[in-house]
Amino acid sequence: GFATVLRNSFNFTALPKSVCPYDDAGVCVPFPGVDTQDLAADSSYCTFGMAGEVVAAVGAAAAEVFEGVGGSAFKNATEASFGKWAGDFAQSLDTFIVVCVLSFVIGLVFLVLLRLLVGVCVWIAVLLSVLAFVVGGYLVFI
Repeated sequence: GFATVLRNSFNFTALPKSVCPYDDAGVCVPFPGVDTQDLAADSSYCTFGMAGEVVAAVGAAAAEVFEGVGGSAFKNATEASFGKWAGDFAQSLDTFIVVCVLSFVIGLVFLVLLRLLVGVCVWIAVLLSVLAFVVGGYLVFI
């Protein structure tokens, strides 16, 4: 049926390791009509662009418009996400402060109790280890 057609029609070969150094070969599969371009001259980041055969088919002007629309949509989505994150952080700043203060107080109390009770903790651990060996020996014996 339809699933078989989809499974058999969309088989793409992954790029070699020399071109795409990722361990997951799924991220190294080129999509027909899409090519990667450097984001800036000295940048190690890339962005998607139209392949040469697509530009030849639709014309350079249309390809430039399509790439511009895609780039601005990505930029707008990124700006909206970052603005939302900043707004969410500003709204919950009081919660972050309360959590930081409580974490500091709880950690300080834990360290003081550990300092005072470390001897008790060590002796309990030693006695429980001995008890575990005695019980284990008894169970193995019977």
